[in-house]
Amino acid sequence: MPPYRTTKGTKFHVIGVQARVLPGTMPPFRDVWARVKPHVEGRQAYSFCFDFDDGAFTYMAAIEAAEGSALPEADWKTLTVPEHEFAVFDHTGSIETIGASWEAIMSMEDLKKDETLPTFEKYDAAMTCESGVTIWIPLQAAT
Repeated sequence: MPPYRTTKGTKFHVIGVQARVLPGTMPPFRDVWARVKPHVEGRQAYSFCFDFDDGAFTYMAAIEAAEGSALPEADWKTLTVPEHEFAVFDHTGSIETIGASWEAIMSMEDLKKDETLPTFEKYDAAMTCESGVTIWIPLQAAT
């Protein structure tokens, strides 16, 4: 089981570009990031996965922005992440190996994931990923 810490994330807003990822197709991650990366400088960058359905999901490359911020292009979207409890995992090394980290996390049967909220990756300031990426998994509320 990969080590993780739990933390209460604060509410924040992002703007970015979305694409639907279908099973058996080449994910459009590079194309989406090519549109967002010119806007990253000086801002926190993220990628989100949500709206999971039969292996398909929505992917969003995004930057943190104030609520109500103007969108750089007409097809950009907004997303609000509410205050919530998260399991936070550290991924170190190449971004090329992050898939193995995701597989290990998603196979954890005892991790009570809240599937109504997006999962996300939070990148280092340089967007090199060499100094680390954190993977945030929303947790179900304790009952």
